[in-house]
Amino acid sequence: MHGKRISPIIAEDTHEFVKQNFASVHQGTCDILDAIADIAKIPAVNEFRQPLTGIKYIVQAWGYFYREAIRGLKGSFTLAELSLIHGVLTIRQMASTPKAPALIISEIEDAIVLDGKDKSLGIDGKKLIEKLKALEDIQVACLAIWCHASWKHDDITEYLSILV
Repeated sequence: MHGKRISPIIAEDTHEFVKQNFASVHQGTCDILDAIADIAKIPAVNEFRQPLTGIKYIVQAWGYFYREAIRGLKGSFTLAELSLIHGVLTIRQMASTPKAPALIISEIEDAIVLDGKDKSLGIDGKKLIEKLKALEDIQVACLAIWCHASWKHDDITEYLSILV
């Protein structure tokens, strides 16, 4: 990595977070600062007089939008449909760059059309794809994130049931 060397002083709890979640404190600090610089490129950040205010707003707003998108999905799918979606979306580790919602839906559609995943679960694949295509892009993106969050849970069926 090429760049400028800095020596930030960080809060103790921030240090613990970085230590637990990155290979090294130095690398973690650099990665976090790079991520903040990426957030600063979001056009809405420039609507604020102070970039840091805009960055904090975007980060806090994202939490709200994520929760609302997931809450809006409750009752939209059967357990079998969620099992299929989860199985398709978690085959690979989630990338750090988001996929277009249409691509996410295409992956699920391929699993239905090419692999017959709907048949083995007793699902109407066409109906599932229609449901997914009727969602807002943010709901599709958040559904993908939510599926990947299942690694934190011992019982996948119980986790998926949250949205049934």
